[in-house]
Amino acid sequence: MSERVLLGMSGGVDSAAAALLLRKQGFEVRALALRLGEDGDPDPAARVCERLGIPLSIQDARARFEHEVLAPCWESYSSARTPNPCALCNPRVKLHLLLDRAGRLGIGRVATGHHARVEQTPAGPVLCRGCDASKDQSYFLFGLGRRAIERLLLPVGEIDKCAARRLVEQAGCASACAIESQDACAARDDETFARTLAARFGDPPPAGPICDMAGRVLGRHAGLHCYTVGQRRGLGLASSRPSWVVRLEPEGDRLIVSHDRADLHSRDFAVFELQLGPAFQGFRAGRCTVQIRSRHRPAAATVERCGADRARVCFEDPQRAITPGQAAVIYEGARVVGGGWIALPPEQTQDGRHP
Repeated sequence: MSERVLLGMSGGVDSAAAALLLRKQGFEVRALALRLGEDGDPDPAARVCERLGIPLSIQDARARFEHEVLAPCWESYSSARTPNPCALCNPRVKLHLLLDRAGRLGIGRVATGHHARVEQTPAGPVLCRGCDASKDQSYFLFGLGRRAIERLLLPVGEIDKCAARRLVEQAGCASACAIESQDACAARDDETFARTLAARFGDPPPAGPICDMAGRVLGRHAGLHCYTVGQRRGLGLASSRPSWVVRLEPEGDRLIVSHDRADLHSRDFAVFELQLGPAFQGFRAGRCTVQIRSRHRPAAATVERCGADRARVCFEDPQRAITPGQAAVIYEGARVVGGGWIALPPEQTQDGRHP
């Protein structure tokens, strides 16, 4: 009898390709689609599963999505941080519910269509980058614990995106995968994620001054939740010179900008809620690479733990727009060592700790 696996199915190319690859590997595939947003549409997943003859279950996950992703993201925006909803959603919602449903069905393995890999090592299975560097999604999965990684299959991580598309086309279900699954499951098409959350939760941060590095007031902003470090457009400043957001200061509701792009670069920052995986158990201090946003090329750094769940990261070379609230993921080669959340600079909190 074939081993059963429960696949997280979005209805996009990658989850369809994952289903096909798992079948080739001899698994009996079942699928689970999650309804996350108010406008969540399970039809793409249903079309793919019907075409491939895969049993599909649909679960309403909107309440958990709001509690575990949307509310924490709004708390971050309200505290002058820029959240990363996908890095929250994958461990707290998608994989959590997938593992829970698999357990209740007596299914031992789960799978997703993420571009990442699980590698077997003497220390146990570890999460690794996918083979297609341009599509790698291991950054968004750093929060998975050992239990999840031990049961997780990531077949698409072994091929590139072009190969995934060819596989789906050859199976005759390309039309069923006409859309790509979107990362921001709750953002409306006509507005940013922050503004969507502001409309949902209310009580947005107040307007305040836009100041230069010397403290001179240059204008007014619409609320710190509307801005992020490194932002250039949409500042509303009457100047012939470009300006970039350097930092957000919740004390005084000040948005600090600079005409000098060099002011965006820095070397070191703190990480809180640090999680270390089996790739580096007992990690105290070491040289590695660190990725600070989804499109950032991991850069050489030294990471030193300074508490049970905190660390200090120091890049060898200054990096652009280190943004509080984003995930900082630590790699040793292709292996995910662990990660956490970028903290506000100590001078922006009363006691030097993350609020």
